[in-house]
Amino acid sequence: MPKKRTKKVPKRHRYKIDERVVFKFAGSTRVGTVVELTKEPTGHATYTVVTSGIRSRVYPCLGLDASKDIGNILTKQTQLLRGR
Repeated sequence: MPKKRTKKVPKRHRYKIDERVVFKFAGSTRVGTVVELTKEPTGHATYTVVTSGIRSRVYPCLGLDASKDIGNILTKQTQLLRGR
């Protein structure tokens, strides 16, 4: 039986407050702005993101690149958004 791989958990924040990011939440990809840097008791660095528009929604506890089950910030798409 193969060994189960564990997810890579980031301990440091990669993005700062007021940076625009691309994230995936519940199956759909969205663009938003980081409003808060949070940490879980396990040391996992997470983000709170708000979308722009008339109905600005708050998405708490987003991880990086599949480190969480539901919501994640997509690093490669965010770099394309910034033009790097």
